[in-house]
Amino acid sequence: MASRVFIIRHGETEWSRDQRHTGATDIPLIESGEKEVKATSDTWVGQDKLIQPKNISRVYCSPRLRARQTLDLLGLGIDSEHISSVTPHASLIITEKLREWDYGDYEGLNIAEVRKLRNSRGLDKDRPWNIWRDGCEGGE
Repeated sequence: MASRVFIIRHGETEWSRDQRHTGATDIPLIESGEKEVKATSDTWVGQDKLIQPKNISRVYCSPRLRARQTLDLLGLGIDSEHISSVTPHASLIITEKLREWDYGDYEGLNIAEVRKLRNSRGLDKDRPWNIWRDGCEGGE
C-alpha cells in the first residue's frame, strides 16, 4: 500500500468563528467545532473509509488544546491526553513545530481591528494590511 499523508485542521473555536487571529492562545473547540470534527470522522475515518485507523503509523499534532481535542474526536484510536495508543502500531508526536502562525501584536484581533491598529501606528497608508505581504508586528 502506498503511503498517504492527511492534514486535518482543528475544529471551530470561539475565535475562529469570530475571525480572530489565533496562534499561541490555547482555546478549546466550541460545540459546533466538536460537531464538525465528529462529522468529518463519520465521513472519512473507519473500516473501508479513506482513513483506516489500523493503517496509521504516525500522527503529528500541535500541543494546542484545540488540536488535541480534534485528534481525540476523530476516532483514530489515539489518545492525545495520555500519549498512549489504542492503535498498537501508531505513534503520536505532539510538537510545537505544528504550532499556528505567530500573530504577535495581532493575536486575538480580527482583520478590521488589525488594520485600525496599523493605521493608528502610521502603517499601510498606501494599501490595506495583508498578512502574507506585511506579516505581523511582534510576530511572523
